Amino acid sequence: AQPVPENSHSVDNDGGLYSVHAIGLPALVALPFAVGGTLLAKLFLIAVSSVAVWLNWRASDRYNGSRRDRAVAVAVVMTGMGFVTAATQVYPDVTIGVLALFAITVILRYETAAAAPAAGSDTPACTPSTWLRRPWIATSVVALLPLLHIKTAATAAVLIFTIAALDWRRRRSPRRAVAMMAPLVVVAVLVAAYNAWAFGRIGGPYEGGNLSVGRMPLTVLFGLYTDQFHGMFVQNPALLAALVALPMFVRRFPVTGVAVIVTHISFVLPNAMHVNWYGGFSFAGRFGVAGALVLTPVAVFGLAHLLANRRTVWPWVLVGALIAFQGIQFVRYTLLERSLYNNLLVLPDVYP
Repeated sequence: AQPVPENSHSVDNDGGLYSVHAIGLPALVALPFAVGGTLLAKLFLIAVSSVAVWLNWRASDRYNGSRRDRAVAVAVVMTGMGFVTAATQVYPDVTIGVLALFAITVILRYETAAAAPAAGSDTPACTPSTWLRRPWIATSVVALLPLLHIKTAATAAVLIFTIAALDWRRRRSPRRAVAMMAPLVVVAVLVAAYNAWAFGRIGGPYEGGNLSVGRMPLTVLFGLYTDQFHGMFVQNPALLAALVALPMFVRRFPVTGVAVIVTHISFVLPNAMHVNWYGGFSFAGRFGVAGALVLTPVAVFGLAHLLANRRTVWPWVLVGALIAFQGIQFVRYTLLERSLYNNLLVLPDVYP
């Protein structure tokens, strides 16, 4: 069919069609798609998603437990439904979650720099020179968030300011502080300029009415956690460890803990308020996956702490049950071809 605004989520401006979606994801997959089509683009996004596994592993050396305990915790949390199923989808949500997780990992490394290893950990102490020599590189990566969706601009600003504040506390260098904040300013100017050119206003194509307040957003918010199809805790029960361990995590890593909470809320709450409930014709759990990725360090922390207890086998029984559950889910959505997309007859796509 010939692309028109009605069938392409786009705006007609001076004879050209401009997508109402952000330009970051198309730019990210442009080269893989040009070389290998949809298959290579999806393989590239799987590679991007897998970075979350590495980030959680790097963060875990600040937690209790041996390498084996932490490796099992990372594997159980990160191979759950929601992350595996979302990895192949050409949507920005997983990449947004990975970038936010990267920022949280950097914040954690700042907070624990030069600290002694955690109790029971067999990992050497982290030194500042390992991760924090060039923090403006980290903030440059986090500054890409608004290119994936403009709603993440405030989240990016909070995360970058937190990293800059932690660095200022260590170095007291105005030059470093400016260098760390500059990438977000540059991206903000670029996004504003593109929106003004394509849509006639710096805020982009979005108008009032995309977000709603009332009983339904509250229902969707609850559903993003517990719905039998979209709920992150139903898809991946290992994330429940984050709820249990969050107070202990915040007590031990207060700055990182607050960053996790604020980032998670900033991702989940606007999606719950969006009039396109649960993402319209999107994959199951799309509107919760970025927020779920932000919770993974806390879930890994809780499971690793639990597995460090050598006095009982019950933690390993729990891990076995979680693995069995995900195995059953995997069979259902692969071999039994269970649909992982919304039914438009029940949940219409009203975007935008």
